[in-house]
Amino acid sequence: MTTDVFRAGLVLDLFEGIRTVFGFFTVSASLSRLFALAGLIFLLLAGNASAQTYNVVGCTTITSPGTYLLQGDVSAGASTCISIQSSNVIFDGQGYNIDGSNSLTAYGVYVYSSSASLTNVTVKNLNVTRWNAGIYLHGVSNGVIANNIVMNNNMGGIYITYNSRNTNISSNTVINNYWGGIYISSSNNTVSSNTVSNNNKYGMQLYAGSGNTVSSNTVSNNNGDGIQFYYSNNNTVSSNTVVNNKYYGIQFSYSNNNSVSSNTVMNNKWSGIYLTRSSNGSIASNTVTNNVYGIFIDNSNGSTLITNVLSGNWWDFGSDYSSSNTLLNNLFGDTRASFTYAGNILVNSSSAPARDPVGYINIKKFLNITNTSAAWVFLNVSYTDAEAEKVAESTLSMWSYNGTGWNQVSGVNGVETSKNYVYANITRFSVFAPMANPKSFDFTGYTYDVNGTPLENTNITVYVYSFNE
Repeated sequence: MTTDVFRAGLVLDLFEGIRTVFGFFTVSASLSRLFALAGLIFLLLAGNASAQTYNVVGCTTITSPGTYLLQGDVSAGASTCISIQSSNVIFDGQGYNIDGSNSLTAYGVYVYSSSASLTNVTVKNLNVTRWNAGIYLHGVSNGVIANNIVMNNNMGGIYITYNSRNTNISSNTVINNYWGGIYISSSNNTVSSNTVSNNNKYGMQLYAGSGNTVSSNTVSNNNGDGIQFYYSNNNTVSSNTVVNNKYYGIQFSYSNNNSVSSNTVMNNKWSGIYLTRSSNGSIASNTVTNNVYGIFIDNSNGSTLITNVLSGNWWDFGSDYSSSNTLLNNLFGDTRASFTYAGNILVNSSSAPARDPVGYINIKKFLNITNTSAAWVFLNVSYTDAEAEKVAESTLSMWSYNGTGWNQVSGVNGVETSKNYVYANITRFSVFAPMANPKSFDFTGYTYDVNGTPLENTNITVYVYSFNE
């Protein structure tokens, strides 16, 4: 635009010069500016001459930049329908359909050039059905795949491979594809606001890629995992809804330093979030409910789980053969807890298994922890001032239920009243709950004679007990 403005200035200067040098040629100032505007329009049109618009009525190969508009539905045979071999292309399906013949070798839209790396290619507003892959970008940077419906394809719906960087995949509906919905084996791409459901294997798979962002997608009812990462590091998964998938909701395998935050992960048939041989992750502020396992960590070390909401799972948290993972302020049902651990453990929220021991009352915080190998857990259970209102706060300590009665946890066990948590080092496992003596209240009053004169002080101590209401 700067160049065009400069050129327009030259046009204006040219007419001003004509008026100055040739006095006999009278041109008004307003007319000269009109000529200048006409010159600017001419230059703009000339500058955009390469951005032509073309109508597409059937399968084609695109070798020149421009905007290509599909004019109607296309039914194709066994060959790739739209082959894009040029950079700076917009292919707009305008809501029409490209239907294949279930070929195992052809693609609905294939963006690739054997002679050059392509950039700035957009595929949008297209319905793509019954191909090996619906839309396939191979070695393309700065691509856009938006507002497409991609369904009933064999290999998958959308494929992004071979160093295809900075691609934006957004607002697509990817359903009923035989193998998977969206497959990415490259880095620095964004997958957002897509609906990915009812695919025969996975919803999304990211393989050997880094720096990808997967956000605000709905991934549901896939016949495998919802979102899976293999050998992929430093990716971000946030604000997705991942529900009703047959295996894991979100899975990481051999994938390190990934961030998983603010996702809703529920009703998946195995684990909501699953890490295997994947370390140093951040799992924060997710709502993980009604899965078999909420979050499960297998052979994975050094991850932090913080402020997740876990409820309604068979087990809210599980870990096998993993170490140096830290859980901070996660909510297990109604119990907010933090802990470090070693060994194989399972953790779940719990209700009160029995009445409180005599002389003590609970603060309605219960956690079931079991082990499947030698293990320890250093447990903190948090509480609010309101939750400790009926107890003598300084007497809070951790208790465990052994199947027949409550016992105070031996060893390290106490309360940090300034930070509102009860702590204990646990080596024997059961249901745990903070307990305390009930709060006592002192009432100082007076006894009066018949004339209303106080005779003496009277002290009354009242103890408040809970009956597990």
